[in-house]
Amino acid sequence: MDFKIQNEKEMRLLKRKDYTARVFHDGPTPSRDKIVDALAKQLRAKRELLVVRKIGAEFGSPSSVVEASVYADEESLGRFEPEYMRKRHGKEAPKDGAASEGDS
Repeated sequence: MDFKIQNEKEMRLLKRKDYTARVFHDGPTPSRDKIVDALAKQLRAKRELLVVRKIGAEFGSPSSVVEASVYADEESLGRFEPEYMRKRHGKEAPKDGAASEGDS
């Protein structure tokens, strides 16, 4: 699996970099985990700070377009990334202890 970075944009206020890349693959579109591992290696980023937002497979083509973000730290990731996206990547929301599920 090879990547070609098409666009890189630094988002200073959000403490992250957004990337658009084309991934070339043989056979079916690789899983999100495989793409995260390979992209983290290519970008020299920590896997736990990388979030793949979108994988757009192209019919009949051995390539896909990937949109991803690399955060500067876990605090920024927890603050700006939606809960469903953190769960999708196996990253739990920070617990602040302000309210529990049983409180009404």
